[in-house]
Amino acid sequence: MLTQPLTKAERDELLARNAKALTRYRAALMGDDEAAAAKATKDAQGAIAEYFERLPIVAMAACPFSGKPLMRSFDPFGLDGPWWADGAKRPALPTPPTFGVLRGGVHFQGKKVIGPQAVEVCTGPEVPYVIPRLLELGNTTAVIGDLAMTPGYRVFTVAYFAEPRRSAKELTCDWPDTSYSYTTLFGESASVIPVDPWDFDLAPWIKKGKVRWCVPGSGNERVAPPGKPADCPYLDLEGRRENLAVRGDQAWNRGLPDGEPITPADLLD
Repeated sequence: MLTQPLTKAERDELLARNAKALTRYRAALMGDDEAAAAKATKDAQGAIAEYFERLPIVAMAACPFSGKPLMRSFDPFGLDGPWWADGAKRPALPTPPTFGVLRGGVHFQGKKVIGPQAVEVCTGPEVPYVIPRLLELGNTTAVIGDLAMTPGYRVFTVAYFAEPRRSAKELTCDWPDTSYSYTTLFGESASVIPVDPWDFDLAPWIKKGKVRWCVPGSGNERVAPPGKPADCPYLDLEGRRENLAVRGDQAWNRGLPDGEPITPADLLD
């Protein structure tokens, strides 16, 4: 098993290998060459498997109850990597038993937007926010983290923890996904597109003790003690309070959720 984390150059080379293999695959299909198509598929899958296996593992936040960090794989090199794709099969890592769900957003810091060419990636807003419905669940606390990306972007993570942990049915989708599925205790499965409203006004939630943040400079591995709004380094930051999506060099507002259910017709707009 490969254990050395990717460098940006290695990551870009793996993505290039995948793209070239997919080009070969399409050519093989046009030429009705099954053997070549199978070889190209294997090469493409191998490049993506190595990409996910070797992504950096970083702390996204830390549990306010136990202090244990929430470790996740992450692609800090650009939004064009498969990690950012909606529904990507990101490696599952052990999490604190209190962890529920991770949300987040990317602040572009005025830098050029560089996204994938073929698909849309939902990056979220440029500033931290909370989902009131989640915070109103019993004994739930949100913890804000801070990550840097090599294009000069700044990432804000918002991880939700509860003791005891809330059920998957009560939660929402993990960022940067836009939907999620879960299985009930009775074996029934469901898929959900969340529409819970967001709240960018953190101060009232901080006063209630429902929002904490990681100690700046701790690599998101230590949670600051409960404090006042004036203590929070993430209060009233400048940035777009919109649900941003990215493709190529464009970023646009997909619209903030407002609690109204999304219908199949909405998905065709």
